[in-house]
Parts: sequence; structure tokens; C-alpha cells
Amino acid sequence: MMHAMTSDRGRRPRLAPIVWFVLLALGAVAAAATAQEADGFADLRAGRYDEAVRALRPEARDGNAAALAGLVTALRETGDYEDAVRAAERGVDGGLAGARALHGAALLDLGRIADARAVLEEGAREPGV
Repeated sequence: MMHAMTSDRGRRPRLAPIVWFVLLALGAVAAAATAQEADGFADLRAGRYDEAVRALRPEARDGNAAALAGLVTALRETGDYEDAVRAAERGVDGGLAGARALHGAALLDLGRIADARAVLEEGAREPGV
């Protein structure tokens, strides 16, 4: 028995409705995270530091280097230098770009000059920095 050969050329595979739902949901989550980060930077520019901290902290904890920079800046502006140091340390531990400089700056705010110098010198010795 011979079967007629059919060509699939020109036919697009159909994605199941559940796949579309998942893709749309992921897009919505990503858009919400981006909006939250954007709100955090808008708050930072407007001098609403407490709001900026609330908006940027989750993104910074998730490894967003830009959010970490905004978070540490907002914490330093509110005078919460200890929390700024802790946030920057988490960024250093996570390998985030610029985290060591943020850490050094926060340590300087506390007057911990020797510690800041050590952190910054260590960063200068790291490969690729």
C-alpha cells in the first residue's frame, strides 16, 4: 500500500492554548518587573527614597545590577549606611557589575576608610575588572 506523501512546507505548527497562556503570563510578569524597576528609578530621581528602596530591593536581590546601584544610592541618601553596605555586599557576593565600587562608597560613608580601601583594591586586582 502506498501512501501519498504530503509536504508540511508552508504549514506552521500550532501551539497549544496552554503554551500561549504561559507565554503571555511570563510576558506580563516581565513587564511588571520592568515597570516596578522603572518606578523605583523615577522615585529615586524625585527624591522619594523610601519608595525607591521598596521598589528596587526585590530587583536587586534578583541580581539586577542597575537596581542594586539605585537601591544603594537610595539607602545612602536616607542615611541607612549599614543597610547600604549589606546590600552592596550581597551584590559583590553575587558577582554584580559595579557592586564592589558601591560597597566601597557605602563603607566610606561610615568612615571605614581602611575597609573601603581594601574592598576597592581587591576589586582592582580581580581579573576582568
